[in-house]
Amino acid sequence: MKVITLCGSTKFKKEFIETARLLTMQTYIVLSPAIYEHAEEIHLNENKKQLLDKMHRQRIDMSEAIIVINKNGYIGESTAGEIEYARSQGKEVYYRYMYCNKDCALYDDTFCEACNLPAFGRMTEEKFPQCPLYCKK
Repeated sequence: MKVITLCGSTKFKKEFIETARLLTMQTYIVLSPAIYEHAEEIHLNENKKQLLDKMHRQRIDMSEAIIVINKNGYIGESTAGEIEYARSQGKEVYYRYMYCNKDCALYDDTFCEACNLPAFGRMTEEKFPQCPLYCKK
């Protein structure tokens, strides 16, 4: 079974949970933050933030790929660093929400007709942005 780490802003707690549930139902092993400091308005000191960042990079190390929770196209500085780190470690990078050049968005429940997996799970960054119905199988 493929191990995937979810990355993105912790303000998107609902989207992290929905994505983890969807992937788990497709038999992926999902690693995700357990603390959503922005969504839950938790104030962490700098030492705790650095420790949590280190722990998240360890999740990335344990996985074969990451999926970026980029709701509304948002990728903050911390998430950009996680993407860069994942790439430097040879991990596949996917985006939860994709937008093609014509501004069409992939909706949450879109599945690939060819392989019946969530379409977002196979859009690599080399193909981003491009029509989200692309399947690499």
